[in-house]
Amino acid sequence: AGGAAAKNLQSRRQFEGGTQAYFGVHKLRSLPFVGVKLKLVWCHEWSLKPNASEMRKALAKHAKDIGANLIVVKKAKHFADWAMRNNNAYLLITDWREVKHCFELMA
Repeated sequence: AGGAAAKNLQSRRQFEGGTQAYFGVHKLRSLPFVGVKLKLVWCHEWSLKPNASEMRKALAKHAKDIGANLIVVKKAKHFADWAMRNNNAYLLITDWREVKHCFELMA
């Protein structure tokens, strides 16, 4: 698909250092989260920097579209601290630098 429909289905943002994130909200809407208060957790070292504001806005919008709240953390340790206090279902969005640390801290 092209044009506006494709932009609505998939978003792409580029960050400092060449890191890219792709996500398709249409895929999230089809997952079995009915009746579950979902959190969308973005863990990225640049997530709180000014140059990531467009991505934060896009993720917040997509989170809202699926009835979720966006949680933004900078490092895997912050994610692990948050996850230990959290009782809700969550979807983790991270990059290759943090994913291993996130999984190790969750184990």
